[in-house]
Amino acid sequence: MSGGSLDYVYGRLNDAVIEIKRRATTPLQKSFACHLNDVSMALYDLEMLYSGDFGAGDEIESLSKCVSKSMVLDTIVKDAEVILVELQNALIDVKSL
Repeated sequence: MSGGSLDYVYGRLNDAVIEIKRRATTPLQKSFACHLNDVSMALYDLEMLYSGDFGAGDEIESLSKCVSKSMVLDTIVKDAEVILVELQNALIDVKSL
């Protein structure tokens, strides 16, 4: 595997996860470590995707553990709002010709 497109950030995060798990004393800290582990796995999958080692869609399962459907929908709505403003501005420009 070539990797490297995200500078192997997943490895540094995984090191932090190991330390947090080792030192965690509360359920909240332990749960946070588990969440960070999921994020680390998602970062790994994205790195492999962006480096050409994984194919499109290979990252979906790991990302889905970190991102809720409502977060995805919120992002889609925000992107659509930006596109709408751009279209409105383009329409204004065309009308002024």
